[in-house]
Amino acid sequence: MIKKHYVTFYSPGTFFTESSRKEIESWETKKAVEMSKDILERYNAKPHSFQFSTIITAEPVKEEGIELQVEEKEVKRSGVYFLGGRLRFYDEVLKENNEDEDILRSNMECNGMWIVIENTNSYRFTGEFDEDAFIVNDEGSIVRSGKDEDLVAYRKKKNDERESL
Repeated sequence: MIKKHYVTFYSPGTFFTESSRKEIESWETKKAVEMSKDILERYNAKPHSFQFSTIITAEPVKEEGIELQVEEKEVKRSGVYFLGGRLRFYDEVLKENNEDEDILRSNMECNGMWIVIENTNSYRFTGEFDEDAFIVNDEGSIVRSGKDEDLVAYRKKKNDERESL
C-alpha cells in the first residue's frame, strides 16, 4: 500500500470552480500557500482556497500476463483553507440591502449559510465559510477558523431563530 498526500487548489471559473491537484509531502499550510502562488487557471485566475487529502493506492496487480490497475481511495480530507478574504454575516448582508446581492441573500437564507467568505485574490469569489473552514495569511498561519467561538455562536443563534419560525 502507498499513502500519498495531495493539495487541491480552487480558483474562480466561468461557471464552475477550476481545480488543480498537486502532490505534497504532508498537510503543511505554509508549503501549500507557497505552492498556490504558482497556480494559474484559465483567464489567469489565481486560487482562492485549497484543501488537503490523503489517498491510499497500490502498484498494479500482475497475474497470468494480465495487469489490473488499483484505484486510489481517499481516506481523509481537510476543510477548506481560504487564501485571505473577508467574512460576511447574513445579518450584515441583509442590513446592507444592496440590490446586487439579492441572490446572495436568498442563497444564504435558503441554505442556512449564515457566514460566507468573499475573496478577491483574482476574480471575486463568494462561498460558504463552514465550521471546517480556515482563513490563512501569506505565511500559511491560520488567522480564522470556522470553529472560532463567535462564529459557532452566530451559526447557532441563526439556526435557533430559523427553527422558532
